[in-house]
Amino acid sequence: MKNPNAGTSSMFSELDQVDTHLKEVRHNFQVLKAKFSNMKGEVGLQLLAISSCFVLSDLSESKIVLKESRQILGESDIGNSTVQQS
Repeated sequence: MKNPNAGTSSMFSELDQVDTHLKEVRHNFQVLKAKFSNMKGEVGLQLLAISSCFVLSDLSESKIVLKESRQILGESDIGNSTVQQS
């Protein structure tokens, strides 16, 4: 008979890594936003748009991992924070 909690601790470890990664992505986006917002003209806006696309893609992938992990664990409240888009 298999232990239903056997993989739980490794899954929580993975979730912690994803959570840390999301925090880093959010911080990096704020740094990029501040840098590119100070640039004048179209180039600054283009760089901000490009970096925003990469950040949103990264956040989407992380949210998918969190959702799949929650389904596996059967926990509906793990990582239930919403991602705020600027």
